Amino acid sequence: MRIEDIPRFRMDVASFDKVAAIHRLVDQTGGYGDVVRSVSREGSLIRSINSSLAIEGNDLGFLTVRDVIDGKDVEGDYIDIVEVKNAVRAYGMIASADPWSIDDLLSIHSEMMFGLVEYEGFRKHGVGVYEGADRLVYKAPDPEDVPAMVGRLFEWGHNSELPAPITAAIVHYYIEAIHPFEDGNGRMGRLWHTLLMRRYGRIFDLIPLESKIRSRQSEYYEALERCQGSDPQDCTGFIEFCLDVTISSLEDLLHLKDPRMDRLLKAMGDEPMSALDIMRSMGLSDRNHFKDMYLQPAVGYGFVAMTEADKPSSPNQKYRKTIT
Repeated sequence: MRIEDIPRFRMDVASFDKVAAIHRLVDQTGGYGDVVRSVSREGSLIRSINSSLAIEGNDLGFLTVRDVIDGKDVEGDYIDIVEVKNAVRAYGMIASADPWSIDDLLSIHSEMMFGLVEYEGFRKHGVGVYEGADRLVYKAPDPEDVPAMVGRLFEWGHNSELPAPITAAIVHYYIEAIHPFEDGNGRMGRLWHTLLMRRYGRIFDLIPLESKIRSRQSEYYEALERCQGSDPQDCTGFIEFCLDVTISSLEDLLHLKDPRMDRLLKAMGDEPMSALDIMRSMGLSDRNHFKDMYLQPAVGYGFVAMTEADKPSSPNQKYRKTIT
């Protein structure tokens, strides 16, 4: 990748149609009043952190992440717990961050990766992204080029007149492509995307885009790899992926007005419940109907989390609301 190629992309009618769809959906959420306000900002933060770290291999589940945020003692891998605590501090900084400040980028990365990297700041050595032990998927730019590349990206972003969802996707892509840090590039790309979308619309305080990216993780990596493999690099495919993720996330939020979701959530208490207990609370008896029409859609929309997400069929599985 050359500095003069930052950024490189193509826009067509389909791209701007997707942006228009995002604008319409954002406007539509404004008419949902109390339904949208019922979404817990804490629940959205937990899902953002849980999902972004899970993409990187963190094994802590939604409820454990919630307990870490609440300051409770939890069982789990030490590094996984440190990653969550760091991410909480990092996400807490973005409300006051300048998205075009390199100093703020470095400060937030320092919090995100505290105790997890050998040194702070931009990387000092060459890096590559590997699949397995020996397949080089992507070779990042040389370390001496990193400061100038990040500077060019942020200068471009600051002056961009493109719609915010497109600018956010481009910045996300190039943070990952430049790979400015020893580690934590993916989680910083996703965090900066979230920062920019929150500036675009406050509704994105309630929408964990990272959760939708995690649910489409293979597509996410495929889009990155495909764009990084082009010569010269062109991030058009990644922009399209991000626009699709944003539309899908907004559509999920609007499902809160679905009477089925309202009925299910009102039947659930504050503590985890088994599927059978939720059914009984709702006065239902057909297990398949309950799962197909209520429980699985609620999990898919992110309104309900499994206590054992890595074991969906566990006999000990319980469910908890992620919103108030």
